[in-house]
Amino acid sequence: MARVKVGFIGLGVMGKGMAKNLLKAGFDINVFDVVKELREELQKLGAKVSGSAKELSAISNVVIVMVRDDQQTEEVVYGREGVLEGLKKGTLIIMSTVSPGFIQRLETKVKEGIDILDAPVSGGHMGADAGTLSIMVGGKREVFEKCRTVLEAMGENIFYCGGSGAGLGAKLANNMILEVTIAAVLESLALGSKAGLDSNVLFDIYKTSTGGSWVIEHWDFVTEMRTIKPATLALLRKDVGLALDFAKEKGVAVPLTSFSHTFDLSEKK
Repeated sequence: MARVKVGFIGLGVMGKGMAKNLLKAGFDINVFDVVKELREELQKLGAKVSGSAKELSAISNVVIVMVRDDQQTEEVVYGREGVLEGLKKGTLIIMSTVSPGFIQRLETKVKEGIDILDAPVSGGHMGADAGTLSIMVGGKREVFEKCRTVLEAMGENIFYCGGSGAGLGAKLANNMILEVTIAAVLESLALGSKAGLDSNVLFDIYKTSTGGSWVIEHWDFVTEMRTIKPATLALLRKDVGLALDFAKEKGVAVPLTSFSHTFDLSEKK
């Protein structure tokens, strides 16, 4: 897809770095965000700026929607001056983390000849900035293969998970593990503190023992989420809330996730 025109909506925690990497890869990028400063930052790097989601979608071959949740996505896609008002035949929509039901509803609304991929990402803002995200994709295999170069500009590990909604299912399952693990580490540290143990020594033990995990290796990132980047923690909590709803819909018992989701993972000051 060498000169494909990519429209990117949502330049927040994850989207800004992803859009920058598309620019670095040489794609023709048009961006839209409600925050003026974010639009201007990308414009200075060479991106074009659209005045609305409708305007952006009308001139794009691929429209990537990377906003916070179902509600914001609803406004961007279905709202006044939204994506659906500008779409033309042959356009591909790539959606970030929404509920699987959102994708199913969207598929009934778009015109014939418009394709949709659900492509949630994992790796935090560090991965978004570095272009090393894991991207989990659901939708038609042939559509996925056609836009692989777009995805590879933003991520290092690209997984085709299956039909519509499969990428979202994989992302929600992954983030269940992340939240449960964070809660377990915090409990462990609390017990260690009461026992008079040095947390640095505990982490050295965890890293070389059976308690090791991605969370342990990237505890600085977790700490940043819990303190100075609460928006990132809120995204995790949102995703796990979607996972709990999805599990209920599918009739799957998830007691560990349900219990850990009641924890307040933010750091008290």
